[in-house]
Order: sequence, then C-alpha cells, then structure tokens
Amino acid sequence: MISLIKSYINIYKLNRPFHATWLSVPTVVAGAMAANGSINPGIFFLFTSFAWLTTNIGNFTNDYYDAESDVMGRPNAPLASGIISRDLARSILIVEYLISGLLLFFIVLATGSLKLFILGIVPLICTYVYSVPPFKTKDKGAAGPLTISIAYMSITLGGWALASELTLEAIKLGLFLAILMLGIGFSKDFMHIEADRGFSNTPPIAYGVRKTAIIAAISLTFPLIFNKFFIKISARDEFLLVIPLMFAVIAIFFMIKKPEAKNRNIVMSAFLVYLNAVFIIIYSSANMPAALILSIMVSTVISIKTWVAGRRFETIKIKYQKIRHYLIIQL
Repeated sequence: MISLIKSYINIYKLNRPFHATWLSVPTVVAGAMAANGSINPGIFFLFTSFAWLTTNIGNFTNDYYDAESDVMGRPNAPLASGIISRDLARSILIVEYLISGLLLFFIVLATGSLKLFILGIVPLICTYVYSVPPFKTKDKGAAGPLTISIAYMSITLGGWALASELTLEAIKLGLFLAILMLGIGFSKDFMHIEADRGFSNTPPIAYGVRKTAIIAAISLTFPLIFNKFFIKISARDEFLLVIPLMFAVIAIFFMIKKPEAKNRNIVMSAFLVYLNAVFIIIYSSANMPAALILSIMVSTVISIKTWVAGRRFETIKIKYQKIRHYLIIQL
C-alpha cells in the first residue's frame, strides 16, 4: 500500500494535473462558450478530458527527456532523483498516449468530424515534438514557445468546433490566446537558465535575457491592449482585462529586476495573465459570474503561494521535500 501511495504521488508530480487543469480545461470552455452554439455534453466532456490528459502528457514527456538537466535544476524531481525509474515512466507515458488516442478516436467516431480530429491531433503531436529528439523544439529558441502556442490555439479552436462552425472570429480568439500563451512560453524558462545552460537552447539562452524579456512583454500585453481586434467582449466587461494586464506588468517587472534568478514570480505572473484572460472570456460570453469568482480564488491562492509567502514558503517547501524524500527512502 505504501509503495502504491509513493508511486502515485510521484506520477502526480510528473503529470502536474493542477497545472493541466488550470491551463487546458478553461481554454476548451472559453472556446465553446465564445462560439455561442449548441454543445453536446458527452462530446464536450470527452474533448475536455482529452485536452487535460494531453497537457499532462506534455508535462510528463518534458520531464522524461529533461531528467539529465533536472539533476541540477530540480534534483528532487521524481526522475532526476531516481525515485521513479525511466522504464516505469516510459510505460506510463505509453499508456497515457494510448488513452489520449482512444479518447480522440471516440470523439471522431461520435461526431464524424475531421476538424475535431485535426484540432486534437495537433496538440498531441506538439507534446512529442516539444521534448523528444531529434525534434525537441524546446532546444531551438523560439520554436519551443511556438510549439506550445500552436497546441493551445488548437485546443481553443477545438472548444469552439464543439459548439459551432469555425469562423474568422474563432481564428481571432485562437490567436488571442495563442499569443498570450507565447508570452508564457518565453517567460517560463527564466526559472531554469542556469540549469538549462549546456543542456537546452531555450530563448533566454539563445537570444539573451533582454531580447527574450522584450518578446515576452509584447506577447503578454499586445493582445490585451488591442483586444478589440481579437475578441468580442462587451464594453461593460472590457475593463476587466486590466486584471491580466496588471499581472503582465508584474511579470515584466520581475523579468527586468531579476531575469537570471530562479524566479517563479515571472512564470506565475505570466500564467495568471492567461488564466484571467480565459476566465474573463468565459464570463463575458456566457454571463457566468462563477467564472470570475473561480478566477479570483485561483489567482489569490497562486499569488499568496508565489509572492506573499516568498522565500519563507520556499524554505518550508525545501525542508518538507527533504523530509518527504527521507521518509520515502526509509519506507
């Protein structure tokens, strides 16, 4: 029983389902709500589950092929520390890819939609080419963030296609979220510059921290400032976009202040730009106050964890990880 619990905890860490939930699920919902059409609940559930699992697979695959560099940057990670063997991890990954393939098969079988197949297969392919050699776009500068951006644009359009035919408005919405996701892609690798150096050619290493920060800043702010070009949002709700814009400014501030530090504030701020923008789209499209409430709750939790607790939280977390690692070895 103890062995099973340990394995489950570490598999959970490799998949990072919390991260997958708050990125992929609201993206599908935003696409579907913005389409303002009729949604089949069963197909919607299947596609949302597929998008969620695909994001988990992307996290898992990335960790699997980054285990060597994680020895420096994330020594307590399940694969880097050797707690989970590569053989077991490979087997789990194969099973997850098979399940995602089956989900997509049932979606296409139930709908007969070639568009949904294409919009599903694109992010699934992206999980592979982002991390797996010889493709490994993560090691090819801007190609890495672009791969992630394309995946999330496909998920957005997939959500829309669940409810209505794809239109120019759908493409614009997809671009809106894709550009914001590009901002996350260019921001996230500031956390691991030193660990990645010599292993990966991420944007901060390929272009330098200043140029990468400029690209990230443009990606995180341009869609929000020029939102009228991308999304239909009522004048009543437009002021809400100040919230993700505020988080964009915070991310840019940290990129300027401590760009080469192991600074989670940068990627968490960029993540909150995307998250809040998605929930605002859901709220405005479907008049769902619950979307704003959920956005506020998640943003508050992440903000407290990342900024307010600061170093004290990190110290506690490190101590907890050391104790947990010791207990796992002893058990």
